[in-house]
Amino acid sequence: MFFAVSVLLARYLGKQRLGIYATILVIPAFVRLLSSLGLETVLNKNFPKLEVLDPTHGQGRYLLQRLLALRALATAVFGFLLYSLLPFYFGLVHMPELIAYRPAIILYFIVISLNSLLSTFFMTLLRYKVTSILETVNGILNLVLLIVFIELDWGVPAVLYAYIISTAFTVGVYCVLAAPYAVGPAQKMEKDDSRHLAWVSYVVGLFSFGLMIQSDIVLMNYFAVDVVRVGYYHLAMGVGGMLGFFLTGIGPMALSIFSETFTQESYAGLSRVWSQIVGFTVFCTAPIYLFAVFNAESLITFIYGDPFMEAGRVLSVYVVFLLLGTLMGDGFASSTLYVIGRRDVPLRATIEGSLLNVALNLILIPRYQELGAVTATGSVMVYMACRQLYHINKYLDIRAMLPLVGKYFVLALVALAPAELVARLWVDHLLLNLAAYAVTFLGLLVWVKPVSREQSGLVTNAFPFLARGLKYFVR
Repeated sequence: MFFAVSVLLARYLGKQRLGIYATILVIPAFVRLLSSLGLETVLNKNFPKLEVLDPTHGQGRYLLQRLLALRALATAVFGFLLYSLLPFYFGLVHMPELIAYRPAIILYFIVISLNSLLSTFFMTLLRYKVTSILETVNGILNLVLLIVFIELDWGVPAVLYAYIISTAFTVGVYCVLAAPYAVGPAQKMEKDDSRHLAWVSYVVGLFSFGLMIQSDIVLMNYFAVDVVRVGYYHLAMGVGGMLGFFLTGIGPMALSIFSETFTQESYAGLSRVWSQIVGFTVFCTAPIYLFAVFNAESLITFIYGDPFMEAGRVLSVYVVFLLLGTLMGDGFASSTLYVIGRRDVPLRATIEGSLLNVALNLILIPRYQELGAVTATGSVMVYMACRQLYHINKYLDIRAMLPLVGKYFVLALVALAPAELVARLWVDHLLLNLAAYAVTFLGLLVWVKPVSREQSGLVTNAFPFLARGLKYFVR
């Protein structure tokens, strides 16, 4: 649903207005980070504990009331600061004409701030169906409103207000559903670690901003990079993020498996399971990433249209870094270090990576513009993956991962040959290239059967619906 929204808004806005939209979007995202105060982390950790310890639910109600009040107060204060400082910011980035979007920016900030805490609350209650349904409704309503506002030709405000209204509706439903947990007699909590936890989470969040796409766009705006190129960067990073859709849900599943295995079998068992899961991740994503590297321009043009063709080279560079990070198990590094008690390593890597990304952006953006920004971000991703893998290797035997990763990568690379031959000797069309690649890759998998029984068991236990298709590739 949100993919359909992204395609519609990109095609409607065009490359010039998409860059303006990306520039505007950075502001509420950054201010929400400043106003977060670590409240989501406190809610996620302490509310379930209080519900168990206090059968009357008074302490949990007290915590929720305090956090909602703090979020409302912080939103009001930072909303006022946002209103006051926007003229200065737009002057700093040489775009004073964007002050016309001030009401939309402030409303956008308000709805995402409230939605963040309320959605976290229902995730804390393990009410995944509620959040899933509301996110789907939000996406549908956003799409419908976007179509209506596009028909009215409202330009960039069409995209902003469609999201504001749909998210405000979601926030309203969350408030109604959360009322029984927040309204009623409350009991003051005993002194706990909430303040310290909130402060640590807040500091980590602030430092991590340097790793976010928003910081790259802020610096591109500061160096007066053409908004068209900012739009290319925004589009390429969005598409790159969507290419890893196979990994959706595998992160929490992996953390649970790592924790259970380490408790039962210590480092030896964790080494074995870690290698299997990293290998399976490469098995799922390497073919997608490799195909995207060689067909980036065709992919962007097919989805978003010819005006965005130049975003293809940005996407190609970014996906190379995504692939390198995946080959090193980047997606599971932090959870692995948490399980073995080395929580300090991800924290230090985040701070170092954030500062390094800003430094590289200051060097590369003035000369290479959006390609400099994506190179800086990608290089830091690989640095952080290496940094954490180095520490993991001190505790786990990661050698079993190497043949798995190498085998899946080579199979995906070999399968590209027929697709490239079709493109160069006959017709270069995305769907034809994809068909040739898919047939070749699946044929190789059936022939080689590279998936082990242990790997298959780990995956199908977590995702039973994969069992039927995966059995053809298991030796």
